[in-house]
Amino acid sequence: HGVALKEIRADEKHPMNHTETPTDGLYTFDTNRLLCVSVADCCGVVLWNDDVMCAVHSGWKGTQQNIVSAMIDVVESRGISPRMLNVWLSPCATKRSYIVRSDVANYFPNHVQQVGDDQFLFDNHGAIREQVLERGVDSASITVCDECTMESYEYHSHRRDRDNAGRMAVFIGRSDGR
Repeated sequence: HGVALKEIRADEKHPMNHTETPTDGLYTFDTNRLLCVSVADCCGVVLWNDDVMCAVHSGWKGTQQNIVSAMIDVVESRGISPRMLNVWLSPCATKRSYIVRSDVANYFPNHVQQVGDDQFLFDNHGAIREQVLERGVDSASITVCDECTMESYEYHSHRRDRDNAGRMAVFIGRSDGR
């Protein structure tokens, strides 16, 4: 639930060691890799073009810290324009069910709706989409899966199932090397 990013390089045989510091986003310029992040109510964000693949875990904390923009910074530092990226936002807790208190809502004034005393519905998809657009990604290149992890039992939801919740894998890879 932070903004730690890690590059997965072509020369790494076993790129992830479970004793490493937790990572919130992975990226690679090696088209023969498969990247994966674990989520349950948080949004999995994948970014890609012919030269790069990225997978990001963005809950409210990652969104508040603008982890997707940090990933775009990395990609841009390698000469790839944000206008050349495709973006997909995974199922997550949506604005229909994701209740937060004012301590979280205050970070996202344009993406909350008050529904009770110190209760706000939070639109994480909307906040991430706005951040991506602000970085120059073309709106036609952004796809948002509007399914809600809290509403559908087809998905794991920590907020709904608490200690019984599992996790989902959000992954990106290429089968043809492109």
